[in-house]
Parts: sequence; structure tokens; C-alpha cells
Amino acid sequence: MLITLKKYTPMQNILNFHKAELENWFIERNFTKYRASQVLDAIYKQNIFDFQEMTTIPIELRNILQNEFSILEIDSYEHIISEDSTSKILCKLSNNKAVECVLIPNDKDGNFTLCLSTQEGCKLNCKFCATGKLGFISNLTSSEIITQYLLTKKLSKSKVSNIVLMGMGDPLDNFENVLKALNILINEQKQIGKNRITLSTAGFSQNIINLADSKIGVKLAFSLHSAIQIKRELIIPSANKWKLPELIKALEYYYISTKKPITFEYILFAGFNNLDEDILALKKITSRFPCKINLIQYHNIEFTGHKSELIPANLNEILEFQAKLKKYSINVFIRKSAGEDINAACGQLALNNKKSSKI
Repeated sequence: MLITLKKYTPMQNILNFHKAELENWFIERNFTKYRASQVLDAIYKQNIFDFQEMTTIPIELRNILQNEFSILEIDSYEHIISEDSTSKILCKLSNNKAVECVLIPNDKDGNFTLCLSTQEGCKLNCKFCATGKLGFISNLTSSEIITQYLLTKKLSKSKVSNIVLMGMGDPLDNFENVLKALNILINEQKQIGKNRITLSTAGFSQNIINLADSKIGVKLAFSLHSAIQIKRELIIPSANKWKLPELIKALEYYYISTKKPITFEYILFAGFNNLDEDILALKKITSRFPCKINLIQYHNIEFTGHKSELIPANLNEILEFQAKLKKYSINVFIRKSAGEDINAACGQLALNNKKSSKI
């Protein structure tokens, strides 16, 4: 169902402001700084996205805010629900930007995990990912990242209990905007704890170090998919720029700095990265620091017009690979897929799902 909202008018977005910055804005205009807390509480705690509905604020100030700021940077969205209750939200943002994010129901508690996008498109062009076929279009601002969170929080009937930055784009390729959004959500607005956020990257070794030094403290997942450099370059072109020894050293630094085990994401392809040599290479890498491996089944991206030459490993092959890794006492799990029937599973976000997209 396509939902059209009040037309977004380009102006400074209040979601881009740290609380202290917003307090200064009020003080400079001879308002008391606690008005900043009132506005932010209305947005983040009460899900109010129209200044005129913030009735704790005087009408005069509401009018000023309405003329100075926007809140949600979204013109329309489409909410598509999978057979397994996963939801994909296709958002048309400001300046004709468009992104997809995904709400995944948690089996245990009835809450949701939110998969956020951080870029429109992606530069990395991984051979197994539909987003990469779009190419890179633009970085999302911190307010556009937060907009996805606020919209999906309002749409979900239960609590968004976990966030994974695994949607469109690589978060560490948009480091400053992502870090600001995380700081606002975690530290300033107390929307979610740092231990319930996982950031996924495929490279950017220096920004892995920068993320550790930022003390933001989120969990880190690394898109490995092969522990052999030559193989990794075949499926992840950017691997030629960020070599495995450098990346593993950066991941080790992240663990030492945060004391958070690293998650390795590993899509299995038959006859390519599920051989004995791959087992030995993984054994070597995983011995460096506490970590786990998530084995992921490849998801179809042929709806984008691109056909992969890689052959997906079947379930028996995945189970066999898992068993071999366990013999070396490696923590390895098979990650359950969600939303594949609406092209919302891992690697499938591409904006051009002609069957359902209307934005």
C-alpha cells in the first residue's frame, strides 16, 4: 500500500541536531533551553512529527519551528509484508532519494529487528548483492538514517528491540553521518542500547579503527565470504583495495578496544568457498580473536536483471560446511532468512522490485 505524506519542503532538519546544538538554537532566540527537550521528547518518545501537534509548546514557538525546521524527510512510503511477517518499507526521501529498510519479527519476544540503510545504492558492487547493481547514488544524512528508524518504529505494532545497519550501502563508507545518527539514537535519545545495534561492513579498515576509537560501542559484523584473498577479490571487487591482513588487524583492534566479539558473515557458494582450503583459512582467521561465523544462504537477485554465475550452496552443503568448522571448535551458526518472497532478504534491496514498488 502506497502512503503519500505531506510534501517535504527542503529546510534544516531537526533530526540532524545534537541536543546541545538545539538548546543553543533556543537560547540564541531568547527561549529557555528546556524547549529543546520538549521538542525531542515529542518526536522520539511520543512519535509526533508535526510541530503543530506538540501541544506542550506555545503556539508562537510552534509556528517558528514549523517555518525553520522539517522533521521526517519523507514524501511517501510503501509498506510491503512478507508471508513470514517481515516488512519491507520503500521510502521516497527528500531530493528524490529512495531507500529500503526492513522490519524482521523476532521469534522469541515478538519485537522487531530493524535493518537500516545508510546509502542510496553502494560503491562496492559485490557480486551477490542487488544493491551494488544500482551503483553509488548518494550518502544518507544522519537525519535520513534516523527518519527510517522513526517511521518504522511507528509502523511496527511492537517494539524495535534491535537495529542492524545491513541495508543498502556500507555504513563505514558514510562514517560521519552514521556515527552522528548512532550517537543521537544511543546516547542522547536513549532509544536503544549499543549492545542491540550491529554494524556490518565489507572493508574500510581505517574506519573500523575509527569506529573503535569513537567509543560508540556497537557490535561489528564483517562481510567476509572468503578467507582467501584471491577468492574474495572475485566476488567483492573492493577487496583488492582492502587486503585481508590489513582488515583482520583492524578487526582485532576493534575487539581489543571494545571487548565485543566479531561476527563474520559468510554466504556459501558450491565449489567456490566451501572447500577444505576455505575451512583451513577460516580456522586461521578465527583463531586471532573471539568471533563467530554466520553462514548465509544466497538469495536470488535475478529480478534486477543481473544473473550471478555463482552456484548457491544447498542446505545439505551448508550443514556439512558447518559441521567441518565445528570440528575446529569454531562458533558457527546458520542465519535464518527472512522476507525473500518480497525481495527483502540479505543482499536483495535494490529499489526496482517491479512486482511491488510504486515509489
